[in-house]
Order: sequence, then C-alpha cells, then structure tokens
Amino acid sequence: MIHILGAERVLLCDEEFRLLSKGAVAFLGDKILAVDSYEKLQKRYPEALAEYHPQGILLPGLINAHLHLEFSANQTTLLYGGFDRWLSSVITHRDVLMGEGAKEAMRRALDEVLSSGTTTIGAISSAGLDLEILAHSSLRVLFFNEVIGSNPSAIDFLWEDFLGRLKRSEEFKSSRFTPLVAIHSPYSVHPFLIKRALLEAKRLGGVVSTHFMESKEEREWLEESRGFFGDFFARFFGGVKPKALSTPLEFLELLEGQRVMLVHGVQMNEEELAKAASLGASLASCPRSNRLLGGELLDISKVKKAGIPFLLATDGLSSNTSLSLLEELRIALFAYAKEPLESWARELVLSVTKRAAYALGLESGELREGLKADLALFELEGIGECTQEALQWILHAKKVKTLYIEGKKVEVK
Repeated sequence: MIHILGAERVLLCDEEFRLLSKGAVAFLGDKILAVDSYEKLQKRYPEALAEYHPQGILLPGLINAHLHLEFSANQTTLLYGGFDRWLSSVITHRDVLMGEGAKEAMRRALDEVLSSGTTTIGAISSAGLDLEILAHSSLRVLFFNEVIGSNPSAIDFLWEDFLGRLKRSEEFKSSRFTPLVAIHSPYSVHPFLIKRALLEAKRLGGVVSTHFMESKEEREWLEESRGFFGDFFARFFGGVKPKALSTPLEFLELLEGQRVMLVHGVQMNEEELAKAASLGASLASCPRSNRLLGGELLDISKVKKAGIPFLLATDGLSSNTSLSLLEELRIALFAYAKEPLESWARELVLSVTKRAAYALGLESGELREGLKADLALFELEGIGECTQEALQWILHAKKVKTLYIEGKKVEVK
C-alpha cells in the first residue's frame, strides 16, 4: 500500500536546500514515489494510508558515515587528552572492552543511533564482533571490514584474518547490509596488505574508508620515523623499533582509482588536501572525538577551499560520549564559531544527508522521487512559524518521532 507521510515542514536536503511547507512524501515499498504538498499527494493517491504531523519536520534519514561499535562498553576505561595516551590505553584494555558485556553494550548503542534519526551507518569492524548484531539490526549498514597490521613477518596471518572476516560478512549481504573494506591507517597497515585489500574493495565495488592524519604523532612518524609510534610498536608489537612504511602522500597514491572516504584529517596540509581532492575523496570529521584525543578540530575553511566534500560522524564510544548524530551536530554548530550560523547549519544538515549519501554511493540522503524511503520525522513545537528550520532543528531536536528504513517503520526505544 502507498503511504503518505506529511509534516508542517519538509527539508528536501538537495543542494539548494529547498523546503516545503505542509509537505509530504509518498512511498511504496522501499522507494519514494513523489514529494509534494500533503494536499496534492492526497489527491494524487486517494487510496493511500496518509498521516500529517502539524508540529512535524521531515528529513531524509540521517547518515552516520563513521563509527566503531565494538568498543561500546567503554565509559571511563580509556584515557583522553592525547592521541598517544588514548591509543596505548586502547591496546591495554582491548580484550576487556571486547569481552563479557560487549554485545549488550553494542545493542544499547544501536538504540541510541536509531533514536537520533539515523537510518544508515558506516561501521568499522576490526574483529568481527559486531557482525551479527549489525547484520540483524534494522539499520542500513555499510560494514567496513578493517585491515590492520604492519609487521612484515605476520603479513600472511594478518591477511588470512582479514579475508576470513570479509568472507564471513559477505554471507550476510542484503539490501540493507553491504560488506566493504577499510584500511586502518597509513601508520598501521603494510603497503602489501593495502594493495591486496584494495583488490578486494574493487571486487566489491564500494567506497573504502581509512583514518588519515588524525594526530601530530601520525605525521611525525610517517615523515620522520620518530616519536611516539616507534616506542608504541616496540612495546606492543615486537620489541624492535620499526620505520614508517610510507609517507602521507605515498599512502594517498596507493588509493588512486578507488572511491575513498578519509576520516579525521585534522593534520592534513594543503598538498595532501589537494591530492585527496584529485582522488575525489570525501572527508568525515568527528569533532568530539578529535577534541578528546588531540584537542584540534578539522580546519573547515581549508577543506572547502580544496573542494573536498565534508561529512559529520560520531566515531565510536571509545572516543565519544554518545553515538547520537543530533548531539554531534549541536557540538559542530557551536565549535565552528567563525562559520555564518544559518548557512553553517544548512551545511551540517547536508553533511549527514545528501553529501554523506553521495560520498558513500547510496541512493538516499535526499527526499526525491526514486530514492530509498529512508525517512526521519521529528516534532518541534512552533515549527510552522519558524524561518530558520535547519538551525532550530539542530538546536532542539532530541529524539526522532517516527523512523522509516526502506519504507518500513522502525521501532525506536
């Protein structure tokens, strides 16, 4: 049966950022049939099941392009205030955080994801612990199997581990669950593994995700083979200080010909930004995570100047207090005080809708005929008199009222 979902305001989330007053979306199955005024759609589809929300604001379902679910049990275990302290604490406490209670913590975290109006996530999986939970969730999931490891003597083992996880995830492939490839970072993955993993990525045909230039420690290591990472690798992975296996630019060159989403990028220089732009890469930023781990935020002005699409994401509970995109949007709204308030609010909305969908190769992120019926309805008192819809939604939206994924209503706790 055709459904019509109407609201006082409808944000189409196209590049012109058009909106409809007393608008609606008609959908059948998993596809949007039409977007128009509620009145016109009722006349066009008189037999449709229709509902209208006079205090409602309707958007495409939100897209959280980068999160880690496996460390959702963390609350006070990991150390913040420096990337070096944090990463060392992750390795030290990894087994505990991924042990008893981890799966229940992941389920609770997914409830929070849904309640924020998120319909799609890009989930980075380093061990496969989150596989079945995500495959059986109601979310649309891009499941990024992460390749990691730089020790030449362990390459065969590391490859077999990665390949096993990838093949296992392919068993769950569906219209809502897409297995993909992630490269952990240039400092932690041997170029041989990167090249082999990219062949798998091309076979799968989707985007590749990779952390890039997240910290000063990363740059110091990649350019000079000194600093924190030398001691880190010696302490945790072999007893001998190794050398960096590639420079930042050499790493980016390995990604030629591949759709890429870089993550963090707070330490990227102009040359690296230019190279990323030439690759057609997008850049996902996680402001709360960056604040906790390194204290610096992505320089948005440089990213815009380079012409790189900017996405907003939460990262994981290993470096954040929640997986709510609503909270991340509010933080970003206030954190970038030099950005014009209203236009910045609109850009932020696009960073978790249309632009995120484009970067990830999704048929969603915008309310338009033919796209997926992933819909998020919120209620904001007085929205009918509002002239700053994007801004007021970011400021005041706390929980989604109604959520549809592929045209199916999803329970939100």
